[in-house]
Amino acid sequence: PDGKLRFYIVDIKNSLTGMVELYVEPNDTDKNYGIYSLKVKGCEKRVGYSKGRGDEALPVVKWIGDNKIQYQFPGQDEKHSVIADSDVKKDYFSFLFT
Repeated sequence: PDGKLRFYIVDIKNSLTGMVELYVEPNDTDKNYGIYSLKVKGCEKRVGYSKGRGDEALPVVKWIGDNKIQYQFPGQDEKHSVIADSDVKKDYFSFLFT
């Protein structure tokens, strides 16, 4: 809600059943300089995961306050996670050119 954090969902394909993961990362660390962009890496927190892939494994996610996220994967109980500043510290020496 305050724009400092963002979440994203990853659908992982592997040789077994696959997995869907929910991550939170800082929203204010990427830099765009017109001809190139710098994206901070290594400062995300995996909040939750579920076995399976695709739409049937996607969680319902919403923010509760500025640093608390609520999520529910299909067939699982609703969960909450508080994201502390130390969970998603900036790493100024690890930039990935995009």
